[in-house]
Amino acid sequence: MDNTTTTTYTFAPDVDLCAPSVMLTIHVNQIVTPTFTPVAEICTGDILSPLPTTSLNGIIGTWSPALNNTTITTYTFAPTAGECALPTTLTIDVKPIVTLTMSLTNESEEFAANQIISVTATGGSGTYEYQLDGGDWQTTSTFENLRGCNEHTVAVRDVLRCSIDIQDTISILEYPKFFTPNNDGYNDTWNIKCLRDDPLAVVTIFDRFGKLLYLFKPSQNAWNGLYNGLPLVSNDYWFLVEYVKSAGIALSKKGHFSLRH
Repeated sequence: MDNTTTTTYTFAPDVDLCAPSVMLTIHVNQIVTPTFTPVAEICTGDILSPLPTTSLNGIIGTWSPALNNTTITTYTFAPTAGECALPTTLTIDVKPIVTLTMSLTNESEEFAANQIISVTATGGSGTYEYQLDGGDWQTTSTFENLRGCNEHTVAVRDVLRCSIDIQDTISILEYPKFFTPNNDGYNDTWNIKCLRDDPLAVVTIFDRFGKLLYLFKPSQNAWNGLYNGLPLVSNDYWFLVEYVKSAGIALSKKGHFSLRH
């Protein structure tokens, strides 16, 4: 008899017996190896879904040991008795949670038209995604054309996910490029709001010929577009701001803006 393949056997009675020959087929099922879809790697602590108890090629069985979401583990699938199948294994890779570090740098000069922040991150896989002020994540580590005097929040995460997202804040200095003193409640005065918390900062306003029009402290006042009580015409005006940087360094900056009616 052949126990490796399906075979049909013929029973032939002895010649002196009054009986016909009969055939018997013995089916031999081939032993198969159960197959499963690989399970993607997870981070430590992630939820592991139960492994399927029926293979892609229809073999029923059970898994051991119990699922473990804290370390890389190889699981063994044991086919149910009577299944013509071999045991098989499946390994689930569990990545540890890594710690990232980051630093922020303002790459532009203070009051520059294009305020640029760059991010440096270390740790983890070395490939990161970056986010500014809760916006979309991006793969580039530079943010340009920043606006607003409030602190900007930058977050970093590892593209392989197995990290705790970290964040830091940075401030920029900018000034409004125009104002409209028409008493409509919007942009009626001109001030460098980024210096409103600096009691030492002083702003001087000039016309295009260098004539002094107004001098004020951003922490106390703003310019309403008047000179000697009369409104000035729509035009470009110049300013000089003198302030002290956070490190105690005295700085000054010249620039211009537009008055629009």
